[in-house]
Parts: sequence; structure tokens; C-alpha cells
Amino acid sequence: MTLTRAQLATCWISPNVAETPFEVVEGFNERWWNRCLKRGERSEWFSFLDVDGTEVARAESIPEAHIGSAYAGVSTPAEGFVEIAFLEVQEGTRRRGVGREAVRLLKEAHPGRQLAAFSEHADEFWGALGWQRHIRLNRNPQLYRPLFVSPAGVR
Repeated sequence: MTLTRAQLATCWISPNVAETPFEVVEGFNERWWNRCLKRGERSEWFSFLDVDGTEVARAESIPEAHIGSAYAGVSTPAEGFVEIAFLEVQEGTRRRGVGREAVRLLKEAHPGRQLAAFSEHADEFWGALGWQRHIRLNRNPQLYRPLFVSPAGVR
């Protein structure tokens, strides 16, 4: 699967309020991609296009996320993780390698950095990428999403 990565800009609608840069497109979860943001949120937005220029995946990442300290076995890098806050492959193009290629392109956009993602019912996907699953310490793991971390050597 060959994709092109496009980084999009946050759309500020006032000094303190912004919107995500995505249009409403069928096949994507509108709640994830069409919302207001608060001042101080530092997200990066990516759209992934197929060879015909059709958007087939989207991602939101947080470049300096200091997450993971509440999870067993996680060592947070000094610069933080690049957290993949949301990754979605458009309905109808799933299970064709689009998600795997989108993650590869996100790694390429952040050379030398380790990535992490909280799994939203996608443990099988993150595990298939070779990412390590971590559960939350001292809490009911059923109430918290597992954290998946990319291999340190694969940064």
C-alpha cells in the first residue's frame, strides 16, 4: 500500500478556540475529527492519501506527550513520546495495510522518536506492528485503555 502523508494546520477561530482541520467525510468518526480545541493543546494533524489522492486515513499526534508513568514497564523518553492520539482508517479501506503504512509514515515524520498509542479496541492492530502492550498500574485494567509503545530500536 502506497500512501502520501499530508500535515494539516490547526484552524484557529478565535484567540482561544480552534477547530480540527478536517472536513466531514463519510467513513470517518465525525466526533474524533470535527471538534473544538482549547488553547495550549499541541496536536499535529495528518491526512493520508492513496495514489488517486483520496483520503483513506487520518491521525492526530501529540509530539511531546509525557504519558506512561502509570503503566507497568513503561520508561518514558526524556523528550516524551509522540503519542498517536487518534488513528482512523476510512471504512471500506480497512484491513488492506492502510493503518500499517500510516503508522510507518508517522514514524518517518518523527525520526529518532519513540511512538505510543492508547488502544481503542485495536489491541490486535498495535500488537501486529510489534508494539509492546502495557496495562495501568494499581487500577482496574478494565477501566483504562492499554498503552502500546513502539519498540525502542525501531524508533
